[in-house]
Amino acid sequence: MLKIISGNNRGRKIIFPFGEKTRPTSNMVKEAIFNIIQFDIINSNFLDLFSGSGQIGLEAISRGASYVTFVDHDKICQKYLIKNLKNMNIQDKFDIINSDALLYLSRANKIFDIIFLDPPYNQGLSDKILNIIIKNVSKTGIVIVETEKKEVLKTEYNNLELKKEYFYGKKKLSVYKNKN
Repeated sequence: MLKIISGNNRGRKIIFPFGEKTRPTSNMVKEAIFNIIQFDIINSNFLDLFSGSGQIGLEAISRGASYVTFVDHDKICQKYLIKNLKNMNIQDKFDIINSDALLYLSRANKIFDIIFLDPPYNQGLSDKILNIIIKNVSKTGIVIVETEKKEVLKTEYNNLELKKEYFYGKKKLSVYKNKN
């Protein structure tokens, strides 16, 4: 069972579609993500790419992010995200964008303090996104990428620099920060 771990909505259940298309982040990995950004989350502008049912962005709102942009192209996941937002009575703190992540980033002019992405594995999407995302990262911004443990990412993408990698079973979190 997935639930909000901390903050205003602590303990609230997160519903999501079952099946091969979904791969929810485990509570252990989610806790690790928020331990990494714990001092940066308050009042942040947060981007949840490949958001699915929204559990990472929902956790961000619960922990004090001022605004979350959810981006996913799957309409079924979007329906679950909307249900989760309603169940938690979250209003006016989010945008839901039904789009391919690469297409969204190519058009978006928004700047984010924290960007989380968990693309489908073994399709090269993390690498493609990290190559174009710099224009959307604030000067003190953080980008966290969830991948399979074996997936190799570069240590630098434009002005983004790999700061640390964390391993949790078969998953890896790669943390990038702007060099400026």
